[in-house]
Amino acid sequence: LAQQNVGVLMVMHDLSLAAGCADHMVLMRCGEKVAEGNPAVVLQKDIISEVFEVDASVQNHPHTGKPMVII
Repeated sequence: LAQQNVGVLMVMHDLSLAAGCADHMVLMRCGEKVAEGNPAVVLQKDIISEVFEVDASVQNHPHTGKPMVII
């Protein structure tokens, strides 16, 4: 549908999977928006660590180049 210029809204909890298919992401915590933008902007180590209270690493996927979150 997205390729047909139809808006698609998805709610996902797997950040790496979301980054693989999203053009734009909104990261929320307790109903509040923490970050918004393209996956490379939203999926930053410091943001992920703050929101989920984990030690996170963000790397580029070796084949797609899209952000990949490792916890």
